[in-house]
Amino acid sequence: MRRLIPLVALALCAGGTVRPLVAQAKNPPPIVRDSDRDGVPDLRDRCRGTPAGTRVDATGCPAPAAPTQAAAPTQAPPPAAPAAAPVQTQAARPSDTAATRGAQPSDTAATRGAQPTQPPAGQPKTGTAPSGLPTPAGAAAAVPAARPDAVQPGAPTQGQAAQPQLPPVVVPTVPAAVQPGAAAPGQPAGGAAPAAGAQPAAAAPPPAAAAPSDPSLSAGFAVEPFEGEGEDAALAYAKSLVTKFDTLALRLRDVFVNASGAPVVGASAPNFLSSRERNRWSQCRRFHFDLATYAAAAQDLRERIQGSAALERAAGSFDDALQGITATSECDNVVSMIEAPDRFAPWEQSYQASARGFYQSWYAQLRAAHEAARAFGRALAALGQPLGMIPALPSTPPHPVVR
Repeated sequence: MRRLIPLVALALCAGGTVRPLVAQAKNPPPIVRDSDRDGVPDLRDRCRGTPAGTRVDATGCPAPAAPTQAAAPTQAPPPAAPAAAPVQTQAARPSDTAATRGAQPSDTAATRGAQPTQPPAGQPKTGTAPSGLPTPAGAAAAVPAARPDAVQPGAPTQGQAAQPQLPPVVVPTVPAAVQPGAAAPGQPAGGAAPAAGAQPAAAAPPPAAAAPSDPSLSAGFAVEPFEGEGEDAALAYAKSLVTKFDTLALRLRDVFVNASGAPVVGASAPNFLSSRERNRWSQCRRFHFDLATYAAAAQDLRERIQGSAALERAAGSFDDALQGITATSECDNVVSMIEAPDRFAPWEQSYQASARGFYQSWYAQLRAAHEAARAFGRALAALGQPLGMIPALPSTPPHPVVR
């Protein structure tokens, strides 16, 4: 009891109420829940589960967005000040002379109906000088005043800046073509010689030379026709012809070394031929055109060579043998088939016939002409035109022959 009294007195002095400890344990403070953590307790939250960071009102529901203030319209920039009128300089205005003053309708005696004003100080006074008196130095020539209603060409109107005067365009005159037989300008008719000291007209350039023959149509062994005169020139030409033909025969034989000797089996179009096969036919075609020049030359020599029966027979045999080389024309046919296959139908049959015909006879014809050339060379040597030793071609072709 002694202890209770001081405690009660202490509580009364502090202004509080004394509650039993048991009562305080039976009435704990209420727990406030805010599941969505929007600051509104669940007991008053009508919109639970609002996302974090959402602005809500007193009921816990999302608050309406605050109205945004409309942006103030930007004021348009003030209009730019108009460009100042160009100041007319003294150089842009026509020269202040009597001629220009007379051409301007303003400030003239004609427009004002009065006497013309006196010129400014420092400028010469215009007008007609009295007869018999010289014109003062620096004075301008007198020009009559222009009518107010007439505008002189090129003169500026009132209020308009003067335009610069452009020089006249000079068009050069082209002399007319001189007809054949007609006299040139400045030259007397009738073909008379020009005056002494005058330079003669330049001579016309010579006509262009004829274009050379197509190099793709020659293997480089073609011969020119005989253009000499006399029997000695003909014999020398014949000697050169035999020597060149020997070289041609050897080179043509080398083209078909290791060839198949037969057309390509199953070739139904040009793309079935290898590049080496195509090149071989192209080279043979060039030799074919070169052989034509030898045949024409030998035929011409046959008519020119006379006086020796043995030489005439040898020349005739050589001519006949050259005319008998016809198999090389198949090379021209095969190249044409390769370049324009649409013109040969059926292509495979045409190619087979041309290639087989060439391989079976070309070398025999070439070797016969070569033997005739050797005999012609021996006949020439007997008449004082010695040739070097010309060996014979091998008896077998450079490739197998498939029958």
